[in-house]
Amino acid sequence: MAVIRALNDCRITGVGLKWPNDIFWQEKKLAGILIEVSGESNGPCSAVIGLGLNFYIPKGKAKEITQDWVDLTQIVSGNPANLRNELSTALLNHLMPMIANFEHDTLTSYIEEWRQYDCMKNKLVQIFMGKHVYSGIVEGIDDNGLLLLADQQGQVKAFASGEVSFRQT
Repeated sequence: MAVIRALNDCRITGVGLKWPNDIFWQEKKLAGILIEVSGESNGPCSAVIGLGLNFYIPKGKAKEITQDWVDLTQIVSGNPANLRNELSTALLNHLMPMIANFEHDTLTSYIEEWRQYDCMKNKLVQIFMGKHVYSGIVEGIDDNGLLLLADQQGQVKAFASGEVSFRQT
């Protein structure tokens, strides 16, 4: 949510969240977030958060990408250096307080806002988990952040992990 807020502050609209950790713009990947957590389930823990945001991808490098993608220079006009500085500031202004307050606020404080930006809801997807593939229509996320997928029989399953693809193979 902090990244979405920062993008909106920089007048980058039309962004959405692809569960569990990607940011899309018009059904193309703009950013991805990785979180490494270590610690105990009922004890102290720590997290390392990485944000990969497509600012500018040269055409030569773009040929290696196997999914639909977009970079910020394709979305906005103007001086890219100004945008980089503005976005860096907005990211820090949103990330730092959110991270500092997350232990108190928890996921429940952000779940409704997350749902507003859900770009997968009502889409046909495939979820890859090891050798298993699950197909269905995304019904959103539950109050714990699990992905809800309705299969062809209308049975809804909740997923805590998996690689989600909009593309049908």
